[in-house]
Amino acid sequence: MLNLENGVRTKLFNAKNASIVNWSPDSQYFTYIIPGGNPGGFLVWGMKCPEPYRVWVWRVDDGAHDWVDGICKPSRAFVWLKSSDLAIK
Repeated sequence: MLNLENGVRTKLFNAKNASIVNWSPDSQYFTYIIPGGNPGGFLVWGMKCPEPYRVWVWRVDDGAHDWVDGICKPSRAFVWLKSSDLAIK
């Protein structure tokens, strides 16, 4: 991460094989995925997953992070939504 005010760079995390990094709209969080989990350990459309990944969320302020979901081989990026985007109008 680069602080635009003072030019100081900060390494946020050291995860091997991390990919599909997405920042939240307020830049307070980001998600990334890494390979993990038990191959074939969960079902996707009734089939066992051959390439499991874990979706991680990282809070920038204090470095708190945890994996929040298991997915099968990702084919696209994730999108951040505000709760107001989910409201039925």
